[in-house]
Amino acid sequence: LNSESNSVNAYGHVRINSGSVVINGEVLNYDGDARNAVMHRNVTMTDNKITLTTDLLTFNTRTNVGTYTTGGKIVDTANVLTSQIGYYYANRRQFFFKKNVVLVNKKYTMHSDTLMYNTETDVSYFYGPTTIVSKENFIYCENGWYDTRNDVAQFNKNAYFKNKEQKLSGDSLYYDRKTGYGKALYNITAIDTVQKITVKGDYGEYWEKSGQTLVTKQAELIQAIEKDTLYLHADTLKAFTDT
Repeated sequence: LNSESNSVNAYGHVRINSGSVVINGEVLNYDGDARNAVMHRNVTMTDNKITLTTDLLTFNTRTNVGTYTTGGKIVDTANVLTSQIGYYYANRRQFFFKKNVVLVNKKYTMHSDTLMYNTETDVSYFYGPTTIVSKENFIYCENGWYDTRNDVAQFNKNAYFKNKEQKLSGDSLYYDRKTGYGKALYNITAIDTVQKITVKGDYGEYWEKSGQTLVTKQAELIQAIEKDTLYLHADTLKAFTDT
């Protein structure tokens, strides 16, 4: 303890208790004036159901904000998330991640450039190029949110969804993974690669399990037929998968 600089250096089995946040590590440098704690080596931070592990964590006991810049891993009941940079706002139960963000759930894997995650609601918000890959489909967008608890999501900005036979894109895509239901708004393009059919419009719905698609508002169907192309316009177009 240095009384003049109001600082503390601690070594071996160091623990900080700050509200619901508990931080453990091997070396601590604490600035009492700024109330800034820098924990080194085998650092773990727990807050209710989440656990963060990293090599170096800065935590301000006044603001209850933690920061890591050398890589970290977050584990909760449903997800494992890793990133190069992370910020935790304990009062709001929110993580903010940047660089090489990977979220692994038993149903899918998400890669993103920038991600915010609320540990109370289990909702992820992404603010850059993002992919979500599962055994059933592939999703890409550059803005949106994903409710990992209820498997419901909204994808915006260059968003598209595809599986083995179909691809759906639009300005805004809504997807319920449990029911396999999707909704698209504005500049929609639905492509069936097997039948070589493209359907366009400004409003669309998709039922993945039954293979049905509905498109309306300036709906147009384009189909390649040998060396020719068929163009069909209608108020509403419906497509059904025939096995």
